[in-house]
Amino acid sequence: MKIDEYVRVCPRCGHENPEWHEICQSPDCDGFLGVVNPSPRIRREPHPTPDHPSFPQEISQKDASVDPGVGVSVTTRLPEVLYLEYQGTSKVVEIRSGQVVGQAHPSSQADVQLSDIPNINFVSRQHCLFICENGRWFVTAIPTATNPTYLNQKLVPKGAKAPLSNGDYLVMANVPFTVRIIS
Repeated sequence: MKIDEYVRVCPRCGHENPEWHEICQSPDCDGFLGVVNPSPRIRREPHPTPDHPSFPQEISQKDASVDPGVGVSVTTRLPEVLYLEYQGTSKVVEIRSGQVVGQAHPSSQADVQLSDIPNINFVSRQHCLFICENGRWFVTAIPTATNPTYLNQKLVPKGAKAPLSNGDYLVMANVPFTVRIIS
């Protein structure tokens, strides 16, 4: 094995990206790589085949061994996670499918409770529901939310479900977020 460099493997498409990239560079993907830890790119030397001169003609039973990494393809799928990145800061909120987001308050029943953000008091205690269905993310504006939800500067009607994409601009009340999707 040989380590050439460190890369970020896109959890959406599997493309290997240079470790300094935040967005997948594959032409068919725009996956967010900001939370993907760089890992070493490992290259295996090819094993000789039976028609190659260096291929051993006889292997004794005591010399036989199995290399579990040869010919085995392992795919690890990260859990479906969406991130809300508060505009202009390093604050990032992790959201899983089925979670309700709202303002942190003793009476809030939101799964993800937002605090320490300017104007957070305008966000309802249960403001939005986030769902991932068949690998696609949606936001639903909770009908009882006092203030509106906007997606890319368009109002999401209360009770309506709107599709999300990586890089979308989501505003709850007047609190702006950038949507970052890892699937």
